[in-house]
Amino acid sequence: MEEYSMDRKYPRYNENRAVVVENVELGFCHHATMINFSGNGLCCNTDMPHNPGNKISIKIEKWPNEKTSGIYIGEVRWCREIKTNQPVDYQIGVKVESLRLNRDS
Repeated sequence: MEEYSMDRKYPRYNENRAVVVENVELGFCHHATMINFSGNGLCCNTDMPHNPGNKISIKIEKWPNEKTSGIYIGEVRWCREIKTNQPVDYQIGVKVESLRLNRDS
């Protein structure tokens, strides 16, 4: 996991992980990719736009060698269109408000 800071309050850690994003306010969910996280937030690439201020949950499945999976609950702080090979993709920044861990027995 690579760390970078760029004069930020919390260091960012690169992470390429599949997630499921649920927009609680708009009532839809879809697959996305978490690309980095920090002490108080995370960033995802998604094919759906999300409005700043929307409450969302981000479900992260555990990898085979991990003992926990988790659901981040947070607020969309920003959303911007990004250039990819797809017709339209977006990147969202989420301020994390809570984390629920699911541990294996």
